[in-house]
Amino acid sequence: MKPEEAKIEARAKIIWGEPSENVSAFLQGHGFGEKEIFEHLANFDRERAEVIRSSGIKKITMGALLIPIPLVAYIVFIMNGAIPTRLFTLTVLIGLYGIWKATNGIMMIMAPGTERGDLSDLPE
Repeated sequence: MKPEEAKIEARAKIIWGEPSENVSAFLQGHGFGEKEIFEHLANFDRERAEVIRSSGIKKITMGALLIPIPLVAYIVFIMNGAIPTRLFTLTVLIGLYGIWKATNGIMMIMAPGTERGDLSDLPE
């Protein structure tokens, strides 16, 4: 395998969530030196972190849109003079889901290294 092909394969392995130690051994087996391996892994890890953080921002945005739904529903129900229990419960659940999404997104931004697995499997 040519060095450029090995580099592309190593990047794909990082994107797929393979541990850096395995990818380092892969690159070493294809003739890369320690310094080159370190530089490539740092770049691949940085790229992976950027993708994870981008996904985290999307989750925070979605969560921020869902969180106020119970409050808006409560105001609308009060203005109408009655609070339908089941419908209001549903809006509260939507708000809680929004909190979970936003919290998950914050964790993805603050600690992208904790996300495991293939980046294409990141939930939206």
